[in-house]
Amino acid sequence: MKRLLILYPYVYLAVLCPLASGQASPQNNFTSMAAAAGRPAFASDAIQYVSANGNDTNDGLSWDTAKRTVYAALMVLPGGRKSPPTAGKGTVFLSGNGVSSNPISGCGIWLMSSADPNYANPPACWLRLSGALSFTCQSGQNSPGNGHVPACLVDGGSSADTNHPVLWLSGGGPSIHLQGLTFPGRGRTVNIGVCSDGTTSSCGSVNVLFEAFGAGGPHNATLGPTIFIGGGTFWIFFRDYVIDGNFYQNGYLNENSASVLIKPGKGSASSGLIFFEDGVLNNGNIQLDPANSGTGVSVDHLTCEDQVEGCVWLRGGGTGPNFLQLHDIVVSDCVSAPCWAVENDGYPAGTISVADAGPLFGPMAVQGAGTANGTALPATQHQAGFFDVYPPGPSDNLRVAGQIDEARALFGPVAVRSPNLATQLATSWSNAGTISPVWAPDGTNNAGRPAVPASAVNVTFYSHSGLALNVGDYYVFGVWAKSQTGNGFAGNTPLTLNLHTRGDTCSNDDTRPRGYSSNSWSWYYAVCKLATVASGTHSVSLDGRADPTHIPQYFAPILLYLPAASYNDNEAYELAQNLASYSAFCPSGTICGLADHRTVQPTANGATWTQGSISEVITLSSTGTTTDSVANLLPANSIIEAVVARVTTTVATATDWKLGDATTAGRFSAANSSLTAGTTQVGLAHVDQRGPAGPRQTSAAKLRITTTGTASAGAIRVTVFYRQFAPPVN
Repeated sequence: MKRLLILYPYVYLAVLCPLASGQASPQNNFTSMAAAAGRPAFASDAIQYVSANGNDTNDGLSWDTAKRTVYAALMVLPGGRKSPPTAGKGTVFLSGNGVSSNPISGCGIWLMSSADPNYANPPACWLRLSGALSFTCQSGQNSPGNGHVPACLVDGGSSADTNHPVLWLSGGGPSIHLQGLTFPGRGRTVNIGVCSDGTTSSCGSVNVLFEAFGAGGPHNATLGPTIFIGGGTFWIFFRDYVIDGNFYQNGYLNENSASVLIKPGKGSASSGLIFFEDGVLNNGNIQLDPANSGTGVSVDHLTCEDQVEGCVWLRGGGTGPNFLQLHDIVVSDCVSAPCWAVENDGYPAGTISVADAGPLFGPMAVQGAGTANGTALPATQHQAGFFDVYPPGPSDNLRVAGQIDEARALFGPVAVRSPNLATQLATSWSNAGTISPVWAPDGTNNAGRPAVPASAVNVTFYSHSGLALNVGDYYVFGVWAKSQTGNGFAGNTPLTLNLHTRGDTCSNDDTRPRGYSSNSWSWYYAVCKLATVASGTHSVSLDGRADPTHIPQYFAPILLYLPAASYNDNEAYELAQNLASYSAFCPSGTICGLADHRTVQPTANGATWTQGSISEVITLSSTGTTTDSVANLLPANSIIEAVVARVTTTVATATDWKLGDATTAGRFSAANSSLTAGTTQVGLAHVDQRGPAGPRQTSAAKLRITTTGTASAGAIRVTVFYRQFAPPVN
């Protein structure tokens, strides 16, 4: 009997799974495995291999036949060619330490789109872009300082100037991905959004991802920055990056010191949508140039090592980005204090959002940070948000800073620390012609609106010369304002403190409030700390502004002068931030409020006790010896406490005047023979009387001024102080 041996073949199934970061992408795993086994990939697979041990005469389809330079590999990818020099599309794998970017000394990976002015005839070293590109490190042997991912060092560029970076991107469109690469320090290591002729106006780059990326800094104080981003550049991503600044810069106070400089340049399109995530900057920072007004920059989880200016530095002077979002910014091993985590030298605060970062300098909205060494309150930096006192302490150190108008808009009486120098009587505001009374946010008609002027004019609330000022003195000022025309304010500000003496300046040029919402009543304030003071006496004014197309409404302006010897920065800004306006007639050390407010004490059933005042300027009759007020200045069911008066226009022809009513000519004051403007009278004669001549006022009545002889001229301002009572309504 024969026995048969049957062999059943084993079937092996290879499941291709995505590999870890730094290995070949999933769609290329088969060809990568083939290449690893010594078999070449297919040219149509759009894969090239570059090694320090390679040769540009090789086909680049496997590690065994790798190219020597990235430049040569790019030209043989699908769509690439030598004339005109064009990079194809696909993936370039790099290996080892010291891969060369370009066969020409001083050149690098220089890629241009059709936006470049030299696209028709690319200069030496340059390649046209034809499609998406990916540069991926395998078997990295290099790690940048403070880096934590092995990387492939890609050599190229020059340390002699800023015109020979390792990577230069001019224009864009196709996405570019660089993973696991690190570049040596050069005069400038990376250019993004810069044309081949060095201009930044028309070659913005888009859709670039730097991942597990490193870049060294310049080796000369006159060169830099390490990475330059020009105009019209968007959707740029840096993830898990280490970028050096200029170690040779003394103080790190200029653009050359930056690890990354975003600078579109004048006349260029703005740049934005630039994202930084999980990074380290060695001896450098991220700087935004004053001209940048792009759509935004986001920085998340950033550590700055060994630098002395802002880790993220907005250099100021422009409109700023539409948003700047900064989170978890840490400064480590600071060379010399203060080493700001975020520094804003002049951008508007409203678009800058900061969380878990500190110390901070300049205007911004903050969601948790330490103040600078515990000495400067957030208000002194125009910061708003939530803060912890630095150094970190218990929870009771937490502070909330910002402008909150709810309490201020109650218009209640306040403690007066310093007299209000600004006049609040609208008809007394000067330079703007006729001022019409309008409804004010406190319910009175004490707001004012200037007439439409033929040209721009000031609305002056205070003006004084011959002042003695000192460096360090403060002016705190504010006003309630609203645009009658609904289109903002003339000069783009509701209020300005004008220092008219040449040589007088405020620190940070704080002569006007920051930001506004002009279509409704809003409170605007600012603090001027005198930084320089000329010799001699000084002239200062506080002014609103109107022009033919911008008509404002103003209410309750206030101007406080605080001597340097009595206040410090924290006290002055804290006072300003919590300031509620009060009358110019409120003395220091009193509880006082705005004019014409009555105090009413109601009961549960509607009975009321009112304490108030009412005023009127009475122009004396030129046809008789008696003149009645227009309004009923004597309220019904009241106790008249006093009637006070001031001659505002000298009384002519008549020999004296007295205050009373239609029944008793001298009810409130005896005859006063002083007739010149400025004469005053306090009428209390009724207090000692009974019946109709006494303090009780049963029915509403007009106040009467009686003269001896008919006056040919004269006016008297009269104010009645009273207590009024009303019965219950149910």
